[in-house]
Amino acid sequence: SHSSSTTELEKRLATAEKSAAEKQKELDRKQSDSSSTIDKVQREADKTISRLTKELEELNNKLQLQTDKAGTLASQEKDNAKKLAKLEKALEQSERKCTKLEAAIEKAKEIPLDGRTVASQVADAGIGIFKMLVISALLIAGTATGTWFYFAGTPNGETEPLTEVQGDIAVTTPGKSVEKPAATPSISNKSTATATAPAQRPIRTFQDNLAGGQNGPMMVELPGGSFEMGAGSSSQYFDERPQHWAQVQRFAISKYEITFAEYDSFAIATGRARPSDERLGRGNRPVSNVSWRDATAYAEWLSQKTGHKYRLPTEAEWEYAARGGTDTFFWWGNKAEPTPANCFDCGGNWDREGATKVGSFISNGFGLYDTASNVEEWVQDCYHGNFDGAPIDGSAWVTPGCKERVARGGSFQTTIDNLRSSKRSHYQSDTAVNFLGFRVVRER
Repeated sequence: SHSSSTTELEKRLATAEKSAAEKQKELDRKQSDSSSTIDKVQREADKTISRLTKELEELNNKLQLQTDKAGTLASQEKDNAKKLAKLEKALEQSERKCTKLEAAIEKAKEIPLDGRTVASQVADAGIGIFKMLVISALLIAGTATGTWFYFAGTPNGETEPLTEVQGDIAVTTPGKSVEKPAATPSISNKSTATATAPAQRPIRTFQDNLAGGQNGPMMVELPGGSFEMGAGSSSQYFDERPQHWAQVQRFAISKYEITFAEYDSFAIATGRARPSDERLGRGNRPVSNVSWRDATAYAEWLSQKTGHKYRLPTEAEWEYAARGGTDTFFWWGNKAEPTPANCFDCGGNWDREGATKVGSFISNGFGLYDTASNVEEWVQDCYHGNFDGAPIDGSAWVTPGCKERVARGGSFQTTIDNLRSSKRSHYQSDTAVNFLGFRVVRER
C-alpha cells in the first residue's frame, strides 16, 4: 500500500514538472516575441525621429533664409524711408521759404508810407522803388528773426521812426499801440490752406497781468453772434445732431491751447503736481495729462490772480470760436486737404508722435490756433447723447452730479475726418491722458 502511494506521487510530480517546463517554454517564447516587437518599435521610432529631425532642420534653414531676406528688405525699407524723410523735409523747407518770401512781398505792398501803400507809391513815382526794396528787406529779415518793423504815417505826411515788435509785446512811441502781425506758420508738408474770411472780426487781442509780474494767456475777444451748431441730419455722428441755432454773447477765449509753461506756473504756485510731458518737452507745447477738474482749477486760479472771471468755455462758445465764422465741415473748408493741422494721417512731421508747439499751423478766421487738432479740449458741459433739449443761448448744459464731461476738437491721434468743427468726445471728469488739454474763456 505504501509502495503504491509513492508511485502515484512520483507520477503526479513528473506531470507537474512537465507542465511547468511547458509553461516556462511558452513564457520564454512570449518573452522572445515581446523583445522582438520592442526592438521593431524602437527601430521604427528611431527612423521616425530621424526623419522628423531632418525635416525640422530643413524648415529651420528655410526660416533662416526668410528671416535674412526679411532683414534685408527691412534695412532697404528703412534706408528708403530715411531718404524719403530727407526729401520731404527739404521740400517742406523750400515751401516755407517760398511762403515767407511771398508773405513778405505782400506785406511790403500794404505797408503805409505817407498815407498810401508802397505799391501805390511805386506806381506814382520811381523813388518809391527804393523805399519798397528797403522795406521788403526789413520784412524778410523780420520773417527770419521774428522781429517786425512798422512805418506809421503822421498827420504832416512824414514817416515816423520804425517801431519794433518782438514776441507779443510791442515797443512803440508814447500814445501809440502796435499789434504784431500774424507770422507765417507751417501749414503741412503738402500744400497751402486758405481760410474763408468770417463775417465778423475779433474785437481785440490782450493779456491780463498776473500778480508777480507775469502775464496770463493771450486772449482774443470775439463779438457775440448766432450760428448753426452741430451736424446736419444726414450726419452719421448722432451725438452731433440735431443741428440747431445757438446764440453766444461777446466773450474772450485763449488764442492758443493752454501750454505746459502756463500750467506749470499755476502748479508751482499752488503746490500741485506737474503733469507729465512724456519726454516730448514742455514750454509752448499744449498741456496734457490734465483732468477736467485740473483745467477748472487753473481757470479759478487765473480769476484769483487777475480779478476777472475765467472759466472753461461752454460747448456752444467753443464751437462758435472754433468755426471762425464758417459753416463748413472743417473751419478751412469742406475738403480735408490741404490740412493745416497735426493729426494721425495729416501728413506732417509730428503725425502720431505727440502734440506740437501751439501756433505751428495757420489760425482760423478768428485768429485762434489749433482748434481742429493737436489736443482735444475740455469744455464746461456735461455729456448728453445728442442735442435734443440743448440750450440755445450759449450757456453750458450741466446736469447736477454728471460724471462725464465733453471734450471738443481732434488731436494728434485722430484721423482727418475727426478734425471737423462739430466733433464731440466725452470722458470721465477725472480722465487725464496725453491727447487731452484745454483753453479758457474770460467773461467781460
